[in-house]
Amino acid sequence: MDIRKIEENDVLFLLLDQACRAIIRRMQARLVSSGYDVTVEQWMILLLLWLQDGVSQQYIADFIGKDKGTISPQIDGLERRGLVTRKTGEQDRRQKLVFLTPVGRDLQNELIPIGIENMQEAQAGIDPRALAACKQVLRDLCANLQKA
Repeated sequence: MDIRKIEENDVLFLLLDQACRAIIRRMQARLVSSGYDVTVEQWMILLLLWLQDGVSQQYIADFIGKDKGTISPQIDGLERRGLVTRKTGEQDRRQKLVFLTPVGRDLQNELIPIGIENMQEAQAGIDPRALAACKQVLRDLCANLQKA
């Protein structure tokens, strides 16, 4: 394959990276303009905890697709803000489980709509069938790479 024939706009991982960065930049701008001192990664952690409270740091890292060491400072920040707390696991005392505080739980009604608006803006004008196909292709890509 002649690398000179590859168009920058046709390289899948570049397109994925650009799309992810654009969505994240816009989401962070929305959070800041709405007055929330929360990063997009912290928003994703809160989202997981709103869905399933009391999970391990490793589970959070796997959900977000980051390593455990990257997630720890994000959880520290949420803990400093009083949005989450860590508790020792009952099954495994070495494991710390992350739980929402009442303040963190109450933010759900304020922060979920910001994420929904962000995705609606990103998906505006895209045919629903094309969007569904795109999501399936991305799931398939992930599955292929997990097998490798």
